[in-house]
Amino acid sequence: MPATWAVVGRDENGTGGSDPFDPADAIPAMARYDCQLLAAITHAGIPGDQIDLMLAAYNAGLAAVLHYHGIPPTRKPAPTSTASAPSSRTTPTPPAGLPPPHCPGSG
Repeated sequence: MPATWAVVGRDENGTGGSDPFDPADAIPAMARYDCQLLAAITHAGIPGDQIDLMLAAYNAGLAAVLHYHGIPPTRKPAPTSTASAPSSRTTPTPPAGLPPPHCPGSG
């Protein structure tokens, strides 16, 4: 990640240096990086949900998403049990009135 930080890291809070461990510097840098990934995916014309593709590029690497022209396959761990417990996880609902995500220059 040092190479990524060298490209997207900035001194956002005016302390005189950019610090990947300082949230004031790191959060805007992550947003810039995510926007760069989104722009590359959009430019490549990869079909699918752009946010899912951007997150896949963040996790698996942009090269993998470009290679598979979508979300790359993942290896699933072997099941440890044949019984399945009901899931207590729910998908959070975004607060009402929020605009859709947007990166400058993404359209």
